[in-house]
Amino acid sequence: MLADEDGSKAKVSLVIRTEEPTAIQHRQGEDAMDIFASALATTFAIEPASVADPSTDITVRDVVVSPPTTLPANWHLQADAVWRAALYLAEHPPDVKGKAVLELGAASGLPGLVLAKQACPSTVVLTDYPDPCIMENLQRNVDRNQLGNTVKVVGHAWGDSESLDHLLTGPHQDGYDVILGSDILWLTDQHDNLCLTLARTLKRSADASIHLLAGYHTARVTIKRFLGVAEKQGFMVKSLVQESVGEDRRRGWQETEFEDEVESRQWLTSLVLVWYVMFPIDRFNQNCSTACGFRNPSVFTSD
Repeated sequence: MLADEDGSKAKVSLVIRTEEPTAIQHRQGEDAMDIFASALATTFAIEPASVADPSTDITVRDVVVSPPTTLPANWHLQADAVWRAALYLAEHPPDVKGKAVLELGAASGLPGLVLAKQACPSTVVLTDYPDPCIMENLQRNVDRNQLGNTVKVVGHAWGDSESLDHLLTGPHQDGYDVILGSDILWLTDQHDNLCLTLARTLKRSADASIHLLAGYHTARVTIKRFLGVAEKQGFMVKSLVQESVGEDRRRGWQETEFEDEVESRQWLTSLVLVWYVMFPIDRFNQNCSTACGFRNPSVFTSD
């Protein structure tokens, strides 16, 4: 986890930009369930799923971002927020020193930008659906943090072969060492396309890894479905655990839903995938446990 020099956790600040529509005005684009969920959070202290909307700047470790708006046709992408999973990923990064990093479904680009500024990767490529509003905002966030020498913005619809070719050029022709994604699993109809992108872009190396965070609204059955699709592309689970929001607690992942909404909002699902073919068969047979019928050696790790 990123920490200040005195060992304390990174501070997060939110700033409402008064020259933009206020949060209340922004609700014209929300549906009734969004507003109801927000009211519940205010009334009953339920953890919100997102921590910033397009009217808000968010600052983490000296990186300042604003969420994008989207064209009306793309509202279903839910890109116009900084989701709690993205915040957690920015505060608890994998080791990316000297590595090439690809972020999928970046939205504001917060995790990738924090890593670019604080974790010394060789390069960071931020991608999201090629909505012009998302792309323009991503580039603004790169520019305002003066990270243009390290970070590149590329529009990419998962599974699209043409934009995949753009991602796999120059120093990235062999793929990326680390792929990041926060709250990108909930679109079940895109699991096949997402896994195609992962399979094309992850470097064929035993050290290459995919790090995904999912919030409470990504049901366990959805995660189970994604794992099944990922397995067909040659991936295996290195780690699958739940991380507590705002606390240093971890627990093993369970396939079935068992808590109420208040409890479920306290947890994020953390998933690390690697190439299955990079692990010797005898090692796999000795250490393998299964969850959801998915081959993996450490699904229930909680330490």
